[in-house]
Amino acid sequence: ESLSYLKYTLLQYVRQSYGPDAQQEPDPVSLQNKLTQTLTYLFVFLYQDGWQSFLDDFWGLTGLPSNRDSVSGVLFYLRILSSIHDEIADMLLSRQSNDAKRNTELKDQLRAQDVHK
Repeated sequence: ESLSYLKYTLLQYVRQSYGPDAQQEPDPVSLQNKLTQTLTYLFVFLYQDGWQSFLDDFWGLTGLPSNRDSVSGVLFYLRILSSIHDEIADMLLSRQSNDAKRNTELKDQLRAQDVHK
């Protein structure tokens, strides 16, 4: 329940701050990094069970689906993708077997659900 609240609150903030209709300057890089890290952890815990629209939600920030460019949204989307890669797919980091299994399942679901889009 608390993860769902955190998901909703952060997604609402990110849409207001980085979406196509954002009126303010993007956050400082240090805050963007922490926000990205937090959202990546939420991805790991919720993507398989409760937030299957994760990538679609952040793709919406780019403005590309509606032909309204949002440079800050594109940059944030790319930051999210990079962070997810680092967390679940980076082969240079050694992982415990339960984390490796979880990451494999996440990658399989990503391939099946989102990569073809």
